[in-house]
This record gives sequence, C-alpha cells and structure tokens, in this order.
Amino acid sequence: MSDRWREKYYDKCEELNKAESAMEFTEQWYAERIRRVDDLIRDEAPQLRDRYCAILANGTAEVGEPATYAQQLNTARYLRQQAEGELELFARIVRDVAEALGQDKNQTTHDLGDKVRRLRQELDALKGHNDGSQSEET
Repeated sequence: MSDRWREKYYDKCEELNKAESAMEFTEQWYAERIRRVDDLIRDEAPQLRDRYCAILANGTAEVGEPATYAQQLNTARYLRQQAEGELELFARIVRDVAEALGQDKNQTTHDLGDKVRRLRQELDALKGHNDGSQSEET
C-alpha cells in the first residue's frame, strides 16, 4: 500500500471512529434524558405515563391525531417503493410472456400459463406483504 493510500486509509479510520464515538455519545445523551423524564412522570404524574409512552413509541398520544408531515412523507415514500416494485414485476411478466411467445413455437400454452401463474403468485405475495402494517419513521 502506498503512503498516500495508507494515509487516506488511516484518515478514514479516524473519521469513522469519531463518528461512532459521536453516535454513542448522542445515544447515551438521549437515553439519560428519556430516563429522567420517565422517572419524573412515574413519580410525579403517573396519570400521564400512558400518553408519554404512546408519544415515545408512536410519535403521538392520540389515535385519531393527524399524521405529521414526516409521517406523511414516509408513507408516500413507502407507497412509491411498493408501486415501483409492482411495476418492475409487471414489466418482468410482460417480458417473460413476450419472450415465451416469440422464442419457442413448440412451447405449450400450459407451460406459459404456469409461468404466468407463478409470476401472479409472486405479485400476490408482494401485495399481501404490502397490505400488512407498515412502520412510519418520524
């Protein structure tokens, strides 16, 4: 390894160590403050504990509260990714069907039907996975 590359390598290692240290400090900083607020609520205002926990876990204390901009943005990103996945699968189905029709004149429609059914099952599995609960990052 040349001196120039060795120097870059060590610089990147040092940068990584600093970033990891900063991340650890930040996690500890927030954890300590959350613990203190948790202790305060437990001791001073236990009636607020359920709402406090809901806010920490879900970003909101009320079920009917409208989604924040960040939650709406994450939902839109999630839906876009799922639509792109479905579009890619549809494109693959079209390519496979076109290829199967154009390639082998002896291929039976049964073989082609099996391939289409398999691809539809993949699509249904993808849709079933998408219909499940999605996590929203705030």
